[in-house]
Amino acid sequence: MISRLRNAFIGEFNFKRLLRSVLITPTVFYLIVMISAYSFADSIIFQPQPSFYHDDNSIIKLTTETGEKISAKYFQNLNAEYTILFSYGNAEDIGTATLFLKELQNAGFSVFAYDYRGYGTSEGKPS
Repeated sequence: MISRLRNAFIGEFNFKRLLRSVLITPTVFYLIVMISAYSFADSIIFQPQPSFYHDDNSIIKLTTETGEKISAKYFQNLNAEYTILFSYGNAEDIGTATLFLKELQNAGFSVFAYDYRGYGTSEGKPS
């Protein structure tokens, strides 16, 4: 009776079963981890916050090749010889960078900043 229960729950030991456990189980586990990482990577990496600004007359809307509207803003300095194209870091938008962009403008530069897809008031989804 005990041996039948043992065989039903544990099974008999053999090298084929051991080889299957050693090779297939970790492979399936890593495959599941890799598929999950691939599927959820964008949502983990890109986490747009609610917009820190509202669209007004100073916001320029650029249209992408897919028809989405990207928000941008130009901080013009009439005395500037150069214009800086400003790309901010993750989880920011034009609103969070405005003070820094104005500092660059006051330092003698014109500055053009834009929001990534899905950030600020830009349409689309980041990827």
